[in-house]
Amino acid sequence: MEINNLYFSTEYLYYLLLKFKKKELNKFIIKQTQPNLSKEIINQFIFKIPSLQEQTKIANFFSIIDRKIELIKEQLSLLEKQKQYYLNNMFI
Repeated sequence: MEINNLYFSTEYLYYLLLKFKKKELNKFIIKQTQPNLSKEIINQFIFKIPSLQEQTKIANFFSIIDRKIELIKEQLSLLEKQKQYYLNNMFI
């Protein structure tokens, strides 16, 4: 599906579709080698579409949160490895 970037931010569309539960979207996904939503199916949804400027702000906001989540996951992974290292070397 091609998105008209003059009216719709693809990043905004990504976050908008995340709003729907995977279970709900699965009702509409066309089962193929790679599942997808057709343009006709997406056209059935009713979306409130803010201005392109507002869409960009919203998408950027969620992108920042996603990046923070990834950084925290990386920190957690490092802390878990550090903990395991200390546990392994604690009783030598």
